[in-house]
Amino acid sequence: MLPAFSLRALLIGVGLTAVSCALLVQWPAVALLAFSVTLVWFALLARKVDAKRRPGYLSVIAFAFVGLLFLALVMPAAQRPLPRRNVCMSNMHQLGLALANYHANNGCYPPAYFADAHGRPLVSWRVLLLPYLENRQLYDEWKRHADEPWDGPHNIKLSQQVLEFFHCPSDPGPATETSYVAVVGPGTIWPGTGKVKESQIKDGKSNTILLVEVANSGINWMEPRDLDLKNRAPGVNAPSGLGVSSGHPGCACILFADGRVLTIDEHITDKDLQALLTIAGGETVRWP
Repeated sequence: MLPAFSLRALLIGVGLTAVSCALLVQWPAVALLAFSVTLVWFALLARKVDAKRRPGYLSVIAFAFVGLLFLALVMPAAQRPLPRRNVCMSNMHQLGLALANYHANNGCYPPAYFADAHGRPLVSWRVLLLPYLENRQLYDEWKRHADEPWDGPHNIKLSQQVLEFFHCPSDPGPATETSYVAVVGPGTIWPGTGKVKESQIKDGKSNTILLVEVANSGINWMEPRDLDLKNRAPGVNAPSGLGVSSGHPGCACILFADGRVLTIDEHITDKDLQALLTIAGGETVRWP
C-alpha cells in the first residue's frame, strides 16, 4: 500500500532520514541503505500525491525537504572526528600491515632493537619499520648515522619528529612518545636482537600478541626500549608500574600476529595475558 500524504507519513520519512544520519559515522554502508529506503518512501509518497492529481510541485517539495534535511544532518556527522579508540586501533592496524610487509621482505619480524658491533642497543624496531610506513626519507636520514644511538647529536633531532601512527590520541604522554610497544623477553616474538619467523609461532598467530598499547610509556619512538615480559605490571591498566594500559576506559588495544586489532579488558587474568604474549607455551587461554 502506498503511504498517504499525511503528517504521519512525513514524520516516518524524517525518522528514516535521522536514523541514516545517526549511522553515518560508524556504519556508512548501513547508513546508505537506510537513506535508500528513505528515498523509496518519499518516492512512493510523491507517487501517491500525483495519483490524486494534486499539484506536482508537492513532489518536488517532498524530495527537496528530505535532501536538505539529510545534508543538514550529514555535514556535521561527516566532519566529526572518529572516536579516539578507533584512531588507536587504526594506528595498530597500520603497524600490523607494516610488520607483515617487513616479514614478507625479510623472512622474519624485525629484532626488538638494532645494535652496534658490541651489542649495544642503538634504536628500536620502530625505526626499522619506517620504510614500510611510507617514511623512507626519514629512514634514509637515520641510516646516514646508523652507528649513533637514538639520543646522539644527529638522531636526537630525528627523535623529536611526531609520527601519529606511533601515538594514541588518548595517550596523555608527549606526542613523540610511542603508545605501541613490543613485549620483549625469552619466548616472545621479540627476543632482543633475535629474529623470529612466523613458523616459530607454535601457539598460532591468532593466539599470540604482536604489540600492546601502553599509555604514558615514557619511551621515545626511536628509543630501543619496550616492555619487559617479566618486569611488566600485571594485567591491564594496573594502577602502578609500566604495563599494558591505555587512556580508553576499562580496556587497552592489542595487535595479534595474524593482523587483528582487538581491545582487551581489565578482567583478563595475568596468567592468560602471559600466555598470549608467548609464542610456544601451548597454554589454553580463556579469552576472549
